[in-house]
Amino acid sequence: MTTEAAIGIDLGGTNVRAAVIERTEGRPLALASQPTLAQEGPERGVRRIGDLIERVMDEAGCRTSALAGIGIGATGPLDVKRGVFTSPWNMPGWDEVPIVALLSERFGLPALLDNDCNAAALGEHWLGAGRGCEDMIYLTVSTGIGAGIILGNRLHRGHNANAGEVGLMTVAPGGALLEDLDGAWEALASGPAIARMGRDAEDAGLLAAAKGDPAKITAPLIAQMAMEGNPAAQRIMDDTAYTLGVGIANLLVILAPQIVVMGGGVMESWEVLQPRLDQVVRARTRLLPGLDEIPIVRAELGDHAGIFGAARLVFLAESAN
Repeated sequence: MTTEAAIGIDLGGTNVRAAVIERTEGRPLALASQPTLAQEGPERGVRRIGDLIERVMDEAGCRTSALAGIGIGATGPLDVKRGVFTSPWNMPGWDEVPIVALLSERFGLPALLDNDCNAAALGEHWLGAGRGCEDMIYLTVSTGIGAGIILGNRLHRGHNANAGEVGLMTVAPGGALLEDLDGAWEALASGPAIARMGRDAEDAGLLAAAKGDPAKITAPLIAQMAMEGNPAAQRIMDDTAYTLGVGIANLLVILAPQIVVMGGGVMESWEVLQPRLDQVVRARTRLLPGLDEIPIVRAELGDHAGIFGAARLVFLAESAN
């Protein structure tokens, strides 16, 4: 294979995806996934990731000599500069794992590590909804809320690579707790927050839909019930859209990007959330000319954004050298 490419890896607590991504157009030449099986420990886990890389290389008919490197997007916390998992929240026991050094040594290739939200942001900026925009905020709303920030066509990592941890932003002091932080954004508008509001509502319709088990009242169930006209579910989704809108408006008046791209599992309920969310953002940014016209759109690349973005990490690093 003569086309220059890179390996992109999207590593989560449940699944790991890997692909060979072509440089020019971002075409995936081979793509595969498998369970992470994080509970088996980092030694076996890293070995299985390496095996998955070999699998996609074989499927693409690709040798290491044709690859620019390996990019890894993963859940945090992690140390980007050292290329080390410090203590990932959804991968217990993977403490101080030098993932970059281990994969680089196995394949004889440069490797880079960044958090999964930054990787997804790079993917959407390169090939998805943020194409052609110099300044973009990518938001993922799922188990938590995170952001990848692109400024001047460059990923903004901030001091100690902590930029974009917007889920910790306080949007309603005195509100629900995240650890010991009251009113943090992701405590109020993430998937688990929606589910918690559903359980707290003690609504007969929601409980019936969950077959009498409050633990089965989930964010997707609440969104579906809202579309079907359940008043309690509609209030929850309206409150969620309002809170998301407040946070987004805060980010707009600080960063004034060209576009906001929304990803993550909660955005499967985009049709339910978007009208109210958009209304709140416009109302809270109307005093600054043009700010209330910034488009807020749904991400285009879905689960593959992180893979594309991880490969993009490699290409950008190489071009910077």
